[in-house]
Amino acid sequence: WDPADTHTTNFWEQIGTATGTSITDITLDSDKKYLWVQGWLEVDSSVIAFMRLGDGSLDSGGNYSRRKSINGAADALNNSSTATTIYNTATSSNIFFNCFIINNSANEKLVMMHSVIEATAGAGTAPSREESVGKWANTSGQIDHIGIIDLNGGTWGSASEVRVWGSN
Repeated sequence: WDPADTHTTNFWEQIGTATGTSITDITLDSDKKYLWVQGWLEVDSSVIAFMRLGDGSLDSGGNYSRRKSINGAADALNNSSTATTIYNTATSSNIFFNCFIINNSANEKLVMMHSVIEATAGAGTAPSREESVGKWANTSGQIDHIGIIDLNGGTWGSASEVRVWGSN
């Protein structure tokens, strides 16, 4: 928050968007210090949803570490991974997520993710949630690519949509 800001402009500027199957590699319009990624993932088959980050292209190497909890259960850790988690359990339910990333070029990129899935339709069953934190161990540039991938071989539906906002 900037107390000197007269609020004539929005803090967030949309710098990327993708729909359907094109969410697997989103090129950002500009480099920003803070990123907000929000997505609705329509699931056509069983998926395990992850996010990859990149500077020039998506990084699929073992340069990610993460900690997650599903429905308040004990933390689970995964180091030297190929992506950071969105929803790290196989699901056939649609996924909604919110993610914030600090994107300083000389520092590892820290990620905070909140996701929810329907699990079972109807008011008789509460949705499932996952909270996770992660980092991408890149200190040589800023994120300019974000990819939403499935590590389970499933597919994203045509109603899937991801939007990326940034700010300095």
